[in-house]
Amino acid sequence: MIVAFDTWILGTSRRCDGYHVYAKRLLLELERILQTYSGIEICPFILPGFSNDANDFIGSTGLKPVRSESLGSHPYLWWAASAQLSSRKINADLLFCPTPRILPSGLVPTVTMIADTTPLRIPSMIKRRGFLDRAFLNVSSRLSEKIVTISECSKRDIVEFYGIKPEKIAVTYLSFDRTIFNREPAPQAQQQALFQRLGIRRPFIVHHGSVHIRKNLIRLIEAYSSLLERRRSVDCDLVLVGTNAWGHQQILEAAQRVKHGRVIVTGPLPDEDLAMILKGASAEVIPSLYEGFCLPMLEAMACGTPTITSNNSCLPEVSGNTLRYFDPLSIEDVSARIEDVLCDSALRLQISSAGLKRASEFSWTKCARETLMTLIDSYQKVSGRTVRAPDLPSVEGTTSRLPMMNAQ
Repeated sequence: MIVAFDTWILGTSRRCDGYHVYAKRLLLELERILQTYSGIEICPFILPGFSNDANDFIGSTGLKPVRSESLGSHPYLWWAASAQLSSRKINADLLFCPTPRILPSGLVPTVTMIADTTPLRIPSMIKRRGFLDRAFLNVSSRLSEKIVTISECSKRDIVEFYGIKPEKIAVTYLSFDRTIFNREPAPQAQQQALFQRLGIRRPFIVHHGSVHIRKNLIRLIEAYSSLLERRRSVDCDLVLVGTNAWGHQQILEAAQRVKHGRVIVTGPLPDEDLAMILKGASAEVIPSLYEGFCLPMLEAMACGTPTITSNNSCLPEVSGNTLRYFDPLSIEDVSARIEDVLCDSALRLQISSAGLKRASEFSWTKCARETLMTLIDSYQKVSGRTVRAPDLPSVEGTTSRLPMMNAQ
């Protein structure tokens, strides 16, 4: 069984993209799982000299990087034809695409990862690429042999919008880097040096992720400002960590209008610095209007940071309904939940403990194992042949998939 692996998203310019993180971690885990097994080959496309992290993979028993000159071509050409042609050239049985940016032509059966349906759920928030994103979602969801998605919420959305049969969609939860995002105390000297460099001099709440209009950060800033105006005894900053994305100028302007308190915008930070920020924060606030999974929420939970979040999309599901939730469209509700968590030490401890327990249930090994089983099932369906699955590593614990309801 030969599976071509589309590595376009592993371009070095895409390192802040959630799809990039997913694709790289998935390849690393698949390499580990298959290193002593000879029945399956995963073939990521590489192009030495081209800026792509796939070139870092040197190969092993089950991972066989394959050179493709087309990988360096224009992205539209790669998505429309070259990925399929390159897969056909190596006689791949399947093409796995870790993003919906693919037009399955039928040359090679394709399994596609579709994280969410943001362009359809909140189209006004992604106007710049909305039409293109909707077109790829429409074609890839309908023409792929199988779809992989990252939450039951996203699965329901794909079924709803495209009429896809539920059995065509497999759910594999994401995970986080446990060596960085964990409960171990941050090195105090390094943490203080980081805070000094960023201008953090008093307690703070944090949001990390792209500074994008979809993240609802203007309402977060207004809720924060409202809290400090209403309750003068609350003394904290709001720290926004992440890359500037679409609509960031409006967010920065909102930050400048704050009269009480201070909004610190750090820009993107290395994961090691980000973890020190999370471990020093009084709370993480995730006010997103829609998410397919929300890695930032899971990273904060894994650090033991008391986390409050929106009551929509996948957020209660992924967090296991263990946090505190608010209506992201209500500035008053967001402000009240921030006040609750800042002013109640027992509540902070409760949320922190519940978040840590829930985060421990997620594993990249489990994600890779379930993805591999999906690929095997797809291969057996299209080929009529049987492949013996490798002895897959055991995964401690199970991740319960809770419905999006009863959020507190």
